[in-house]
Amino acid sequence: LLEKPSVSNAIEAASLFAYHASLPAASRPVLLEAFHARFHPAWRQFLSLTAEPERIENVTSLFTLPKSFFPRTDIRYKYDLAGGSLMDLGTYTIAALRDVFRAEPLACTSATPKLLPKPGDQRIDVGIVADFEFPNGATGTLDADLERKTWFCLPSIEMAKIVVKYRDVVIDDETRAFGAPKHVMSKTVTYWGFPGPHFWHRIQVNEKHVWLESGTEKVIEKRDKKKNFTKYVWDEGDKKGDLHWSTYRYMLDEFVCKVRGEKGTGIWVDGEDSINQMKMIDSGYEKAGLPLRPTSTYRSES
Repeated sequence: LLEKPSVSNAIEAASLFAYHASLPAASRPVLLEAFHARFHPAWRQFLSLTAEPERIENVTSLFTLPKSFFPRTDIRYKYDLAGGSLMDLGTYTIAALRDVFRAEPLACTSATPKLLPKPGDQRIDVGIVADFEFPNGATGTLDADLERKTWFCLPSIEMAKIVVKYRDVVIDDETRAFGAPKHVMSKTVTYWGFPGPHFWHRIQVNEKHVWLESGTEKVIEKRDKKKNFTKYVWDEGDKKGDLHWSTYRYMLDEFVCKVRGEKGTGIWVDGEDSINQMKMIDSGYEKAGLPLRPTSTYRSES
């Protein structure tokens, strides 16, 4: 059970998971990258509410911590230990984008890092904002920051969130006659508290309906529809869980089921997923003009 990210770069990921796959099935150990938030029932609920990825216009995934949350001696600030905000908080935001789009990005189109102040190591990104292009022409934006500040450089506290914006659609009402107002719907799904939903979370689906006068496009009427969802346990059946279970407990339970060969929820992070995760991280660093995190020189003698 490997802490995320499982390795320092995509080269290491390909090497690790290829080696794992080459082992005899009978003696192959269970290997899992520990993306705990993806095992919680709230994550599945969120994905069920963000169906039709081809209609998505953009997704923003934000996870920040206030300044001084971690001391500068922490491993997150050490390049030789694969430090950086994209390697830490950024892994959550990247996994969120990949899961919502159900696809891998075509390219990282922009990346702006906030570097460790001098004389600190200029290879370390204290924060980073990056945009990615996805197959349907949509944009995924991540914002990860280990030291978010506000006015007068005071620590800033922001709730981690994922915001999914859909393209506007014209609704063909069954009763609409020729010359009747045009009905346009805008839809946004926001998942608040996604890294630790066991503490608190809310998934809000917000639909904005606008009726426009035919010919002039003048707004005649507006209506907002909001629905809030939470999900702390699985529905009744063969999926286990309790209100006090954390994301880590849900993940560990699934891991134990794999080890024992028992039926679980079916949620898993396989080797290919972990390799693609590291490819996306690497592309962010490359676009930002920063070196990839260093490859380990360790090689097994066995």
